[in-house]
Amino acid sequence: MDKIDRNKSDFITEWYFNKGDKLFLCSDGVADNLSNPEIAGMMYTFRNSRDCLKNIVNSIYEIENKKLQRGTNNPPQYLQNNSNFKNTLKGSGDNMSAVIIENEGEER
Repeated sequence: MDKIDRNKSDFITEWYFNKGDKLFLCSDGVADNLSNPEIAGMMYTFRNSRDCLKNIVNSIYEIENKKLQRGTNNPPQYLQNNSNFKNTLKGSGDNMSAVIIENEGEER
């Protein structure tokens, strides 16, 4: 594994995280299905982080289920032969992880 060069701004970024600011982190299972503007729109619409994350997950399940119905979501062969595939993954072809970190503390 390569050592991180701390002099490169590509790897380390610093910014002020003020009261009310939110940080959204997600895996490719989320980022491959929703665009940045779509995610930002949901974060603006659903101010409550829990409601926002639920909406993001439900939106991705809808997208993935539509792909399955059209036959455009091709899971690996070993999963295609698994009779419980659709029930187990509920239509998602990729795993998804997302978290919203919100600063509820003081202004900086």
